Amino acid sequence: MQPQRWLYHLLPRGAWSSGDHAPESLEKEGFVHTSYRPAVAESARLYFAAAQPLDVLQIDPRLLDVPLRLTDTPRETMPHIHGRVPAAAIRVCWPLECLDPAPDLILTLEEPSTPHEPA
Repeated sequence: MQPQRWLYHLLPRGAWSSGDHAPESLEKEGFVHTSYRPAVAESARLYFAAAQPLDVLQIDPRLLDVPLRLTDTPRETMPHIHGRVPAAAIRVCWPLECLDPAPDLILTLEEPSTPHEPA
């Protein structure tokens, strides 16, 4: 069994504060764009203005109540969440510039937890 990975979703600074998350892409494209940890910086560079302050939601895929599909893209395989991200699945909202210590893999003994802010 392969280890599970945290999902990361970029958004403009302050666009999420609490509750479920349903970005514009969900209505327009039918899914929420997410990345694995190593691809977050490149996604930010490609899809947002360089000076735009960004936040990153760390999402626990074990707590999603909607389908998660892996899609082959020109860059790599990217995870797409096909529905609203429930608040319970949003573990942390990181400022992009503070993302360095964020994990990629979910440790097998790590239990799903309630949302919180990074330390």
